[in-house]
Amino acid sequence: ALSHLRYLNLANNLIRRAEGLAGLRSLQCLDLSRNQIDLLAPDDLVPSLHLFASAGNPLRDMDPWAWRSLLRSLPLLRHHDGPDSAELQRELVEYVTTQRD
Repeated sequence: ALSHLRYLNLANNLIRRAEGLAGLRSLQCLDLSRNQIDLLAPDDLVPSLHLFASAGNPLRDMDPWAWRSLLRSLPLLRHHDGPDSAELQRELVEYVTTQRD
């Protein structure tokens, strides 16, 4: 049922771990911003992601090698948010709007 989900917004939910996303094989946009996630592993995300938001989480303390491994596991990733999350939100809205069938 959720295997065709392309956009998922889980922002502002006090989430501590990004779990259970593996079955979302069509997921292209994921917003996990403003949660309590302090670590992400390659197995936590799906390789189909194009846009990924994680600002506002304590991920800044993640080891640089862990970041490198995570980003390498996302071959289609076009944008991961940085300091300007407003720009990412605009991109997410534009992406979802243009992808509607």
